Amino acid sequence: MVKTLQDSSISLHEKKSLVIGSYDRYTLIKPLSSGDVDLLIILHYGNNKDYENAEGTIKMLDRFKYALSQKYTTTEMRRDRNCITMKLSEFSLDIVPAFSY
Repeated sequence: MVKTLQDSSISLHEKKSLVIGSYDRYTLIKPLSSGDVDLLIILHYGNNKDYENAEGTIKMLDRFKYALSQKYTTTEMRRDRNCITMKLSEFSLDIVPAFSY
């Protein structure tokens, strides 16, 4: 996922990504097949600061979705309020863009 986004000219922070949420904390109550995994993609602030506003959030999510859909052509995905949700065979993956300050 990270490589796909990086290859699409989205400038990422050197940390690039973190798995967050209940899966990372081992507190996932539901079976993984009905739950999700949250992947935080850390953007390079200086190269993406134009996206730090309400319109920019939607535009960045659209860029994420476009880049991912080019690579994962048969994977169902949608833009949610703060993430791109990909429906994988065994679980859902929520990809969340964020800045590191």
